[in-house]
Amino acid sequence: MKDVLLFAGVALIWGTTWLAAKLQTGVVPVEIALIYRMGGAGVLLFTWLLASRQLPKLTARDHACLAALGLLMFGLNYQIAYLALARLPSGVVALLSSLLVPVNAVALRIVYGKRLEPRVLAGAACGIGGLGLIFARDLTTLRMRPAELEGVALVLVSLLVVAAGQMVAVRNGRRGIPASGATAWGLLYGTGFLVLLALARGSVPALPLTATFLGSLFYLIGAGTILVFWWYLTLLHRIGADRASFVSVAYPVVALAVSTAFEGYVWTAAAAGGVALVIVGNAVALWPRKRIRE
Repeated sequence: MKDVLLFAGVALIWGTTWLAAKLQTGVVPVEIALIYRMGGAGVLLFTWLLASRQLPKLTARDHACLAALGLLMFGLNYQIAYLALARLPSGVVALLSSLLVPVNAVALRIVYGKRLEPRVLAGAACGIGGLGLIFARDLTTLRMRPAELEGVALVLVSLLVVAAGQMVAVRNGRRGIPASGATAWGLLYGTGFLVLLALARGSVPALPLTATFLGSLFYLIGAGTILVFWWYLTLLHRIGADRASFVSVAYPVVALAVSTAFEGYVWTAAAAGGVALVIVGNAVALWPRKRIRE
């Protein structure tokens, strides 16, 4: 039941963060918005762990791995994803991002020798097919212009970046580093990368003092970063990176529900069938069974 709650919580939060992030689009440079989000979350979580004496003791090698985690999952990943969204419809990005499931399964096989599980691969195929039906309209708008090809390439690169970050997270879990500590240090290291990027690009660190920007920022810091990554890394340690990555298949369905409520998304028979396939795919791969050991 704890695994189910963690999975549902991560899917629900990630399915709503796109709306909060959209409210910040074009207001400040991407790297500046990410600095506020990741930096604010990192400082708050780190301060809480320090005050409660829960900050883990780490070796120099642990810090190197957490720096890699921060660079890959909290810095580079988001920067690439925002660039891809500027070139592709969000539905296409969501569909391509769901390929993280088989990519993670292969990465686990290469890095840790974990066998490829037929249930996971079958569930991934079913879920990806469902997302294809859901976002069929976005797919039909593609003309494979240079900008769109760049967008596809960026998403594929981001998948490799995230998979590499999750392999580091598996290592951290095996070392016994708590998910809260890994999240705090990862956020701070990721913010450091974003600061260097902002300096290199000459980005101006403006902070719009509007209710819309600040409200969305507070949501992204609290729920959309601290809670969701803490829960996701915990889930990854409990059920494995391949099965945990099914969140990338589930959260676009949540995003559709949000879009229906706030943007008037109109459902089609294909979209409804796609949601059914996504549910079936998740059930096939995630139905209770003996816990997988990484």
